[in-house]
Amino acid sequence: MRSYLAHTKPNSPTNRSSWQRYGAPCYASLFLWLGFYQLLGAGTVDRAGFGTLFFGLIVGGALSHWLFHLIPATMGMQTGYPTGVLGSSTFGSRGAQVVPGLLLGLVQTAWLGASSFYAAKTLLPVFGMDGDLRGAPFFLVAGFWSCLFALVGLRPLSQIIWLALLCLAPALGLLYALLEAKDGISAHGLDLPEPYAAFTLTVHSVTGFFAATAALSPAVSRFFASKKDLGAAGVYGIIIPAVVVGSIALLTVAGAQGLDPGLAQNFGYLDAAGNVTGALSSVILPLFLAGSIPASGFIAWMANDSIHVMLPGAPRAVVAAGVGAGSFLIAALGLPENLPVFLTVAAALCAPLCGIMAADYWQHEKRWPHTRPGVNYAGYGAWAGGFLVGVIPLLPLPEHFLAVAHPSSVFACIA
Repeated sequence: MRSYLAHTKPNSPTNRSSWQRYGAPCYASLFLWLGFYQLLGAGTVDRAGFGTLFFGLIVGGALSHWLFHLIPATMGMQTGYPTGVLGSSTFGSRGAQVVPGLLLGLVQTAWLGASSFYAAKTLLPVFGMDGDLRGAPFFLVAGFWSCLFALVGLRPLSQIIWLALLCLAPALGLLYALLEAKDGISAHGLDLPEPYAAFTLTVHSVTGFFAATAALSPAVSRFFASKKDLGAAGVYGIIIPAVVVGSIALLTVAGAQGLDPGLAQNFGYLDAAGNVTGALSSVILPLFLAGSIPASGFIAWMANDSIHVMLPGAPRAVVAAGVGAGSFLIAALGLPENLPVFLTVAAALCAPLCGIMAADYWQHEKRWPHTRPGVNYAGYGAWAGGFLVGVIPLLPLPEHFLAVAHPSSVFACIA
């Protein structure tokens, strides 16, 4: 038996709680993080009307729950095991240590790097600095953020979850920026040229963003008391936040462009919010920074938990140091700046895992089939096939192929 299987114990039924305690706050904090809505308007608000985009948010939220989240979370609740152990049924006891085990820990480390990147980009303008990637202040803030939350991620989820109260801060910032931008919304055109492309990209932006967390949902759902908690966490933690936050962000970007034609080709939410709030932007930006705190804590916890489960002999402090160093490297290289590419790669890595777990679930009478010895190359083949489908939008292909490549996260899961 591999060491991680010997050392991982299922979460006891006596250590369970409701969706209000764990699931909904964890998931909702992600959608209130700037990483979700910063570039949600790119390729969408200039292509279709709000009705199409709103429908895309609804479909994306629903697929995030019912296609990506529900079955992996059900398996976690039934067994009390995290994703790495559950993956040993498909990838084998040896194979699961790398995929999905360490892979998911590395993806979460990269997302913590994205959080550090945007924390620096949000904080520095408050002090009159431009967040230059080559500047010492940027490296200082990003490094501090990475190290701090790598340590926060060592705490139990029951303690980290209290950070979700800070989600009230970005909610206030989102609402205020929308009120300031409302007069420009009417200038947004209804007869825009590519509604289908805008719709599919909106769906991908939601499902792709949530895919990495959905693959790790057993780590959270092992704390759920019943299957009712799974559904409630999906509705109140995934679907509603995705639709509400996404709608506010898209309306704000469109409204800011209507008020200032100079923003016509700028789809960044921070620029839009800063433009419409004017002198108060220095007050609004810290609200969005506060919104990064609960998401960073949750992401860091998932990264530490995933890696520690797969490497039970490694000291927790060493794991945290690796998570902190890795996330800082991602931020320092500026990789999260191209957020659509960053999101597409993360989704291509994680979305197939959700489809694979669903296949296992349905093939084995809605239960986990238990560990398979060695390495199962068919499982790796299924994951690799899904990954190749997921990265199609990043390939140098003819335009008519790329036009139907989204939502690539959904296609990767199905493949």
